[in-house]
Amino acid sequence: SWRAIAELCRVDPSLAMPIPSSIIPKATVLHAIRSEMARTLTDVVARRIGLGAAGYPGDDAVAECARLAAAELGWDKHRVEHEIAALRSFYAPVDVQG
Repeated sequence: SWRAIAELCRVDPSLAMPIPSSIIPKATVLHAIRSEMARTLTDVVARRIGLGAAGYPGDDAVAECARLAAAELGWDKHRVEHEIAALRSFYAPVDVQG
């Protein structure tokens, strides 16, 4: 809910900053993980926060979402690379622009 996202931003004002190339606050990534049980980068970006609804959101946005998810879910570098590759594969049928 927007109230939960606002509370995350109140606790950590840096989470109010938008994900690169969007107006979506970074807190939405944490909300998707904590409250909506998102466990993959593809689920967060393509299904939960609307960032990828219109297509691949760009490498900077994906990297920031991956960084936030990794910190929240304890992913190592290998898992982050796997999640980014899986997200790119999700968008493979369409033109992926970085």
